[in-house]
Amino acid sequence: MMPSELKPDHFKGYPPQGRDLAIRHLALLRLLPLAFLPILLREVIDYDWKFPAERTDLDNQFAYLNSLNSDQLNAAMTSFARFAPPRQFEKSDMVNQPGEFEQRLTAWLWSTRQMDAFQTAAQDYAEKLRTASLEVPLPLRRLSIVVVGQGVEQSSYPLFRKLKPLGVHFTKVVPENGMSLLRQGVTARAQSHPLSFGHWYIDGGPRFEGAWDAVTCISYAELEPMRSALLHRMRASIQSGGMGPETLRTMLLEMQPHELGATEPDPILSRFQVRVLTEGSGTQIYSTSFAQWAAREALRRAQPVTLLVRFCAPPARALHG
Repeated sequence: MMPSELKPDHFKGYPPQGRDLAIRHLALLRLLPLAFLPILLREVIDYDWKFPAERTDLDNQFAYLNSLNSDQLNAAMTSFARFAPPRQFEKSDMVNQPGEFEQRLTAWLWSTRQMDAFQTAAQDYAEKLRTASLEVPLPLRRLSIVVVGQGVEQSSYPLFRKLKPLGVHFTKVVPENGMSLLRQGVTARAQSHPLSFGHWYIDGGPRFEGAWDAVTCISYAELEPMRSALLHRMRASIQSGGMGPETLRTMLLEMQPHELGATEPDPILSRFQVRVLTEGSGTQIYSTSFAQWAAREALRRAQPVTLLVRFCAPPARALHG
């Protein structure tokens, strides 16, 4: 299928809000190059499970593209239009499986030595989009807190060597009741400035006791059943002998929360948990990787104004899922 052949019925398998978004902008989607459209559709098909900040970004992207006249749109898409995938790509289901199409496109770009040029085109487009989007002021300044060293009695390792010149280094901090004080500070910010997914607490071990009202919480220990289920699925697929790296990657991209026994009632947060475990490197096995990747993805996707991350060493049994 070519973009110009798109019809409303092609999106009947999309979740409600994503389907509505695609149909409302169908005239625009028909004009986009084959090398660009599936990347946009991958965002649209997940619209129902995106964080508010991500939905705003996607809405702004459509607003930008729709604001261009025909000549301006052609100019904006010229860099992507010059990439012409083989005709067999047209037979792929880029509407319902845009992620799989994007993987095939990526492999083709690498094999034809066009990836550098494609990345340059993507960066130029992102810069134009950023310039065209209005920056909305934050309700309060961002605050990120990282807690490290749980269980360490003494260490001579020089921490934060690169950060010291950029801030203030306090050497006489009393750590007793530190997490309790941080919990109180984070929850106070969340309660005084309530924002949907605007305040986060991520833990590499068990969640710290106490109330975390109005704070989005995710912890390595609480996701142990999901981690174990995922490792079992991955191990069984690899041992079957019929699944290569690309097929395994596709399986992980298409993994749904219910397949891993997710218990989180919020569908947006539940999807986020699955993405952290299926897209992150080592997040299923190492708590440090989990905390780092979850924090990075929360900052990138949810764009919170408050983030508290605690790193800690998990029990030996947890490392083996």
